Amino acid sequence: MGIWGLGAFENDDAADWVAEFRGSPTLQQLDDAFEAVLAQGGYLEIPECASAVAAASLLAQALELAKDEEVLDQDEMQALRVELANMSLEALQDLVRRAERTLSVAATDRDRSELFQVWHDEGEDGAAAWTANIEKLAADLRRATDRWWNTPQA
Repeated sequence: MGIWGLGAFENDDAADWVAEFRGSPTLQQLDDAFEAVLAQGGYLEIPECASAVAAASLLAQALELAKDEEVLDQDEMQALRVELANMSLEALQDLVRRAERTLSVAATDRDRSELFQVWHDEGEDGAAAWTANIEKLAADLRRATDRWWNTPQA
């Protein structure tokens, strides 16, 4: 790999996926990345996993829950935010839950995720730092749940 770092966008496969995504950024493209992981019952290779992690990170950014490396310009991010604003609450909940489930497979499933395996083959320090980044991203997405639909009713 030419690019290999701890961030969601710091690998060749995620960078390639983002470059394609930028051509016409839509929530459907994010969900397609999630579906590529969720629909696969077997082993997941790095490209699918890395793309799904990047998509989850972009969703968290669009929901203004994360301040990770910004890879979209203001107009591209605004297009996603307009789509989010026009979604029903149920559709938004489903999208965020799909992102959370995707992360649990693509980034943390030791038996199914090549991305997980490669990071853990890198050594304990790298694996721990990468896992911490994934856990932060998952926590950012969970904040959407806490913020918008688990708020106690008065």
